[in-house]
Amino acid sequence: MEMKDWLDQLNDVAQEGEPVDLPELPENPDEPAPEAPVTQEETEEEEDDPQGIVLEEDVQTPEADDYKTAVDLVMCVDVTGSMNKLIDAVKEFAKSVPTDLVAQLNEVNRQTETMRVRVIAFRDFYWDYVSSRYPACEISRFFGVISGGEVDTDESKAFEDFVSTLEAKGGGREAAVDPESSLEALHLAFKSEWNNDPSIAKQRRIVMLFTDSVPHTLDDERRNEEKYQHPVTGKMGYPEDMPASMSALQDEYLEIGTNARLIVYARECEIWQSVGGWTAAQAFWNNDKGLAGIDKDVLYKVLKKSM
Repeated sequence: MEMKDWLDQLNDVAQEGEPVDLPELPENPDEPAPEAPVTQEETEEEEDDPQGIVLEEDVQTPEADDYKTAVDLVMCVDVTGSMNKLIDAVKEFAKSVPTDLVAQLNEVNRQTETMRVRVIAFRDFYWDYVSSRYPACEISRFFGVISGGEVDTDESKAFEDFVSTLEAKGGGREAAVDPESSLEALHLAFKSEWNNDPSIAKQRRIVMLFTDSVPHTLDDERRNEEKYQHPVTGKMGYPEDMPASMSALQDEYLEIGTNARLIVYARECEIWQSVGGWTAAQAFWNNDKGLAGIDKDVLYKVLKKSM
């Protein structure tokens, strides 16, 4: 049908004054088809996280029975002397994380099939190895606090017992101003033996770090000095396999896989700002509050959105 014929029919309809079906508008082969309108959902998808992360909060959540989750959680905790007034609160917070996180996952129908928790309590490899009777780092095994969807009371108690033994000692002379070995603690966390159970569809590997100080740089020249060598064993006090740059440390993090998540709660500085910009990582600042300003609801909200 030509456009002229269509207009004639439309004119006849108007003259009859009766409600009839309008003739269809003929297609013009010379005119390009209009583009489909962009939906709000498509717009949101295009506005990806600048880090390249598309969070799953807008995805329809499946039934819990069909979407079991395995969670490995490593908590890196500053236990230097500057933490003395806060260590008890931090330890209680650490103990509460597994059960609180499970409750948060239940809210989005994520059935926690397994949860393993590990603790890396760190001080200062440069100071504590030479001048302190306290170890520069205390590392636990993974505690299987949840297995088969049920709380393992023995493992939960073992985890809490380990946390209870931690003391805020050592770490240099200048309290929170003095750098600590927090980046080294991240390295140890990233190299954890993560769960690789193929029978569980959803897996998350979460690293959380809590410190009231800034970190030593990884290219510190002291790491190879003789004074950090044990007088009997000859071993260096500073671990030999530590990365020597921030880019090397970031590579270790990325090697964990796309199911890795990182949360840092620290004193604001250029290094932590950089870490907060890594893929699926977020940093919170505690500049004047120490760790007393931890907002658990905010931390869990971030984790829940990424699960």
